Amino acid sequence: MSSNTSSPNDRGGVYILDITLTSTKPLKSVVLRIETPTNTGGSVIHREERTAETLRVTFVPPRDTPLAIESTVHIEYPRPYLLNRFKKNINIKAADLLRAYRQDGDKDQAWTKSYGSAKIIVRLANHSGDAPTFALDAGNQLRSTTDDIRRICPRFRILVLGKSGVGKSSLINKAFGVTDAQVSDEMRGDADIDREILSNDNPFFVLHDSRGFEGGETATLGLVQNFIKRRGENLEIKAKLHAVWVCVEIPTKGGRLLETGVEEFLKSGAGGHLGKVPIIVIFTKLDAVVAEEKIAITKEKSHAAIKDNNEREAAIVEEAKRRVKIIVERDCIAPLKDLVGTDVPYVAVSTNTLYSNTLTQLIDVTFKRVTGYIREAGIISGISQKVNPQVKILTSIEVGKRNYWKGLASETVPGMTMEKFLEVIHVDIVKVWNLDDEHNYLTCSEFKKMMLRTVPNADKREPNQTIVTGPNILGAVESIVTFLAGPVGPIVLHVTTAAAEWIDNANRQTHDNLRRMMIYIVSLTIVMQNLFWTQSILATKLNIGDEGASNRVSAPITRRLVIFAWNLYCRAPDRESLLTDIRNYTDNVKFLTQRSDATVEKLTHFLRTSTINNEDGFKQQKGIKEIHKSWVDGDDEPWPSAH
Repeated sequence: MSSNTSSPNDRGGVYILDITLTSTKPLKSVVLRIETPTNTGGSVIHREERTAETLRVTFVPPRDTPLAIESTVHIEYPRPYLLNRFKKNINIKAADLLRAYRQDGDKDQAWTKSYGSAKIIVRLANHSGDAPTFALDAGNQLRSTTDDIRRICPRFRILVLGKSGVGKSSLINKAFGVTDAQVSDEMRGDADIDREILSNDNPFFVLHDSRGFEGGETATLGLVQNFIKRRGENLEIKAKLHAVWVCVEIPTKGGRLLETGVEEFLKSGAGGHLGKVPIIVIFTKLDAVVAEEKIAITKEKSHAAIKDNNEREAAIVEEAKRRVKIIVERDCIAPLKDLVGTDVPYVAVSTNTLYSNTLTQLIDVTFKRVTGYIREAGIISGISQKVNPQVKILTSIEVGKRNYWKGLASETVPGMTMEKFLEVIHVDIVKVWNLDDEHNYLTCSEFKKMMLRTVPNADKREPNQTIVTGPNILGAVESIVTFLAGPVGPIVLHVTTAAAEWIDNANRQTHDNLRRMMIYIVSLTIVMQNLFWTQSILATKLNIGDEGASNRVSAPITRRLVIFAWNLYCRAPDRESLLTDIRNYTDNVKFLTQRSDATVEKLTHFLRTSTINNEDGFKQQKGIKEIHKSWVDGDDEPWPSAH
C-alpha cells in the first residue's frame, strides 16, 4: 500500500467479505482474481474458479490481508450462448471500493454496480486491523456455520418420481434413516406433489412425491414439469427444489424400462427445459434381479462340482452379480444413454443390507450434483443422509471451509476463548453427522471434556502413555465387528482423562493452539466416523424392536457406544503418526504471511486420509455373524471420571 495515500485502510483495514455475481442469463463458470502490482509485474493474492450452472455465484476470498488501494478485482466468465473463447471481463479497482466505503457508516457495507446482464455486489467491512475471518454474532462470538446454512436452506428438498410398487418408500426411509416418510408406493393416485412430507426422525429433509407416469397419463407429466419450474424460478434457496430422483424398476424377462411419460420427462430435463435442478435416475430392486439369476444358475447346476456348501453359494452369488451387471448395462444404462446421452446420472440400487454400497453410491452422486447446483443445499443433503460416512466427511470439510477453517492460522482468534471456539466447532461437526442421539450425549459437557482432555496429550507424549495395541484408524470397522460379537466388558481407557488445564489460557493464537484446534477437528471427526460405523453395524444385526426396524440404518446412541468409539480412536497405533504430521505442519506456520487456505488444504488432507473407505467398511460389516445382546441390554456405561 502506498504510504502517502489516505484511505480507510490507513485507519484500520477494509476487507472484502464476499463478492457475488448475479446474471439474468445462465452462467457456466466464473473466475475471480484479486491482484496487486509489484515491481516485477503483478502478484495474484487470490484466484478461484467456480463451475456455476446457476444465475448467482458468490466467492468468499481470504480475509487475512487488508484491501490495498492499488489492487484490482478481476471477474471473468464465458458470455452466454457463445463459444468459451468469448469471455466477459470485469475489472474493479480497489480504490473505487475504498472511496465508496463510509468510515462512519454501518460495519458491513455493500458496493454494487451493473455490467449489462450482470450485477456485481462486493460486501466490505472495516475491522480495525483484525481480519474478519470468522462469522460472529451480535455478542462477538463465533456463530455456528451449520446454523447459518440452515437459515438459508433449512431442509434438503427432493422430489421422488416413480410408479406404485417401485420401492420409493423403502429407498427414502433407508437413505434418510426414517420410518415415517410414506410415499405413494402402494396405492395409485394418492400423491399430491405440492404436499411437503416431513419426518420426525430427521429434520433435515423435505420430500415431495409423484405417482409416476402410468397408463399414458400425460396430465401427470405436465403437472410434474410445472412443479419443477415453479420450484426453480426466482425463489429463495429454501423454497427451491434441490434434486429429483426418478425411480425405475430394473426390467425382467425383456420388459420395457421406461414408460412413455418417463421418457418425455427425462428428455425435457436433459434438454434444459426444467432448469438446472439435478435429475438422477435410480434403477431399483437390484437384489431381486440377483435373486432371479441365482435361481437360474442353481438350476443349471454349473457349480455342482463345488462340494463345500458355503463356497458353492459364494460362487453362485458372484456369478449372479456378474450376469446382473451385464443385464443392467444392456437393459437399463444403454437405453437411457440412447435416450438422453450422458447428461443424466444413474445408479442401480437395493435397500437390502447386503447391497448397502449401492445406496452410498446414490448419496455420493446426489451430494456432488446438488453441491454443484446450490452449495448450501448440497451441504444440507450431506447432513440429511444417513448411509454414506465418506459424504459426511466431505460435508464436514464444506462446513469448515465456509467459515472458521480459514481463520485457524490468522493472527488472532478475535474476542473469544479457545473453549468457546471449540464449543462451536464441536457442535457443527456433531450436527453434520446427524446421528440418532436422543439423549444429546454427543453435545453434553462430559463428552466435550473427553475430547478436550485428549488433545493436550498430542502436544507431548506422556512417559506412561503407551499406544501399541488396537487397530489402525482405517481398520476400525474390523475391530468394531470383533468387539460387538463378544460380551460387554469394562472399557479400558487408553488416553488419560486428566483435566484439560490448557483450555483456560488458550485465548490467543500460537503454534500450540493452532495444533490443538486442528487435532480437535480431526480427532472428533474420526470418533464420529467410528460411532457411525458402530451404530450401522448394530442396526444391521439387532432387532431394533419398532415396526420400521427393517428401515433403520443406525442404533440409538448410548454412553457406552460413545466411549467405545472414542477409545477405539485413542488406542489406534497410527494415531501418533497422524498427530505428528499435524505437529510438523503447525510448527512451521507463519501466522502473518501464511496463506489462509493452506490450513484448509492440510485439514482436508488429514480428514480425507483418515476416512474409512466405504467399500472396505461394508465388506467388514458383512463378516459379522451376530451381536452380543449385552451391547444394548442392561445398564449403560457411566462417563469416565477425571483422574
